Amino acid sequence: AEVWYRSQVALPLSVVQQAWTGASVRRVYLRFGAWALHVWGWKQADYPRQVTVSDERDLRVFGLRLPVGWQSDEIREVEPRRFALTESAARKEALAVLESLTREGEQTRDRIIAQAREEAQARSLALTLSISTNGLRLDAEARQFLLQQGFWVSISMDGDRDTHDRFRRSPGGQPSFERVAANARRLLEAAPDRVSAATTVTRSNTDLAQIARSLYELGFTNVSLHPVNPAGPDFRAQPHRPYALKEEDWRALEEAFPRLALFALDCAGRDRPLRVHELLAPIAALEAGTRSASCGAGRAILGVSPGGDVYPCARFIGLDRLRLGRVRGGGAGRGEGPASACGSRRRWACSPACRKTGAGGCLASCRPGSRRVTSPPTPSPRRAGTAAS
Repeated sequence: AEVWYRSQVALPLSVVQQAWTGASVRRVYLRFGAWALHVWGWKQADYPRQVTVSDERDLRVFGLRLPVGWQSDEIREVEPRRFALTESAARKEALAVLESLTREGEQTRDRIIAQAREEAQARSLALTLSISTNGLRLDAEARQFLLQQGFWVSISMDGDRDTHDRFRRSPGGQPSFERVAANARRLLEAAPDRVSAATTVTRSNTDLAQIARSLYELGFTNVSLHPVNPAGPDFRAQPHRPYALKEEDWRALEEAFPRLALFALDCAGRDRPLRVHELLAPIAALEAGTRSASCGAGRAILGVSPGGDVYPCARFIGLDRLRLGRVRGGGAGRGEGPASACGSRRRWACSPACRKTGAGGCLASCRPGSRRVTSPPTPSPRRAGTAAS
């Protein structure tokens, strides 16, 4: 429920920068893996101060990237210069920098997506792109990009207006339901099968059938329900949080599942059938001859934070102990093991503490009961729920 961010940008009024004098020399190398052979550009760069700007290009054959490429280095002469700005000029400059970074980021984003698709196609892999959003920034430009790139979009909505606005408010305390619902409707009109609603189930919205009914009326036909995890970075539960599920709430959830199933069955005979992940996952597992579904965290799924940190699942973002590394620069995180270990094929839903969530083996839903996601959670002392069965 705590998903709001505020950004600040600062630009100094006086700064010393390394300015390019206009003088430069260029050198070209033929690269073989980590080795580079100097093939052109022999003039010496005798500059007191200099910077090198590199441009690397790989050779590709039929979409396959070869371990051979070109590297062009431009060595530029620079000198320190002091720049002073008025407050109004600094403000304009900061906005111009942000716009430039936005354009550069969009170009980099599109290039990375294209490269990922090429790599997947070369390996005969199916690449699925998905994004989780609170829905506030789904303007026309964002919707066009998501549709063109074929993204699956998961929008955080917790039910009707009153339920959603209870915890999902702006930093100024304003409700967000109307704005999110309007953006969701526009995206649903264009691609109803690629848009889903992700509901965080708290002690304020345990009527699962009513949640599904409200979202269905908004136009959603794909819904997933996630029991809230009131746990801190140390993985210890924090039951004092106002939205934390208590013992009586779990009983209410168990009683709500049959009503949810009946509503989904009623929608199955309509033009727009309702697909609830927490109902479909155990059904698929039963059809496969098992009593539970394994979690895809770290195997079929990876979550990436806006800052580039990689986690086994989007629901683990922000938990440093499960960070696997970074998109750029790599580096091992402080996770409990490789991604394959985080995505163990153990039958997590066989544990009563996990099965009562109805989450089909979701590691994130199991986590509050265990300090390690690679071991089953501690069973509840009371009778397990029967949601999965």
